[in-house]
Amino acid sequence: MSILITDPPQDALASTNSALDYCDAPTHDESIRQIDEWARRHGFARVGERWLAVVSREDIGTCFKGVCYRLSEEDRAGEEDRLGAIRSRRLVMRESPDCAVLD
Repeated sequence: MSILITDPPQDALASTNSALDYCDAPTHDESIRQIDEWARRHGFARVGERWLAVVSREDIGTCFKGVCYRLSEEDRAGEEDRLGAIRSRRLVMRESPDCAVLD
């Protein structure tokens, strides 16, 4: 159970901004996890589709297909902005009492 094929092939990834990943994991959720992990290791991010395509290929059979794109500097900057906003909101939130205090 793994990423079976990437399109373009692994050795051509440096020159592309998008890739298709075909995964033979037994479930949809596990396929998403594996494709996300592949994307993270190769400098890509999976497109945020909720449901991966299920395809049947002559060479590998039925599998899940995910679309990934190469992260750019603007993607990374946007992510940092979102994380900063989350941290700011967390700082102004009231701390809730310990559940032991509520008893």
